[in-house]
Amino acid sequence: MTAVMLHGKNFQTPAGKIRRGRLMLIFNRNISIIVAVLFIFFVSGQLFSLPFQNPSQWVRFSTNEGLPSNRVIDVADAPDGTVWALTSAGLAFYNGYFWTPVGESLGLHKKQINVFYIDSTGRILALSNGRLFIGNELGFNFQEILLANNHVKIHDLVPYNGNKFLVLHENYTLRVWDDRFSQSTPYSPLQNSGKVRRIWNTRSGNIWILTDKAVYSLHDSTLTTRINTPSFFLNISTLSEDKLTGGIMGVSHPAEQRGLWAWRTN
Repeated sequence: MTAVMLHGKNFQTPAGKIRRGRLMLIFNRNISIIVAVLFIFFVSGQLFSLPFQNPSQWVRFSTNEGLPSNRVIDVADAPDGTVWALTSAGLAFYNGYFWTPVGESLGLHKKQINVFYIDSTGRILALSNGRLFIGNELGFNFQEILLANNHVKIHDLVPYNGNKFLVLHENYTLRVWDDRFSQSTPYSPLQNSGKVRRIWNTRSGNIWILTDKAVYSLHDSTLTTRINTPSFFLNISTLSEDKLTGGIMGVSHPAEQRGLWAWRTN
């Protein structure tokens, strides 16, 4: 990684520098939509201002069109083209005409979905208070996760090596599970790196892993140390990386490094 100067300071990583900026961006993990919060932008040499002024190009979806809430947390599209949205009041899918909320009648509790993913087969995997639910437009079923015959909760999961999943468990450890969540093995390369706090999958194909001591990226089976933090805990609130392995992350701790940091490759 080399430096991208938006505005502000920088800090050292094993591969170079990351710099902090003031550009406010929202990156969704599974889609190519980037929403930039700007007051003006250039198109064909002319200035345009927000809000979006061309109704032939922009359509606004809200609770009037069936969304559970106007506060949208994440969106993703399934292999069949169905668009799903996670809102503060639950999950919904778009059938081409209107949004359909997924509530208790389809097996999910409203307002309790923390994160969701869509795998290569089109299954929707939703996490609710540490429990995993798998389904589609027709409904969801609870997927029990058993470890040594005990039910365990999970904090997050990302697709890994084809039909497997890298799962962050409630005890801050990583395990690799098969696609049926029936068998698992510990992810051993991080056994001496302290607790695992967060994991992200990105458009580049990398999985990013935040631990007490470092930040790593995982591609196939290659684990790379990106940022060493042996003397303090670096809390990353959000992270996104594009297909060219440039990216952006939000840092909330330590206070002196708080802000939005961006990087790019050479």
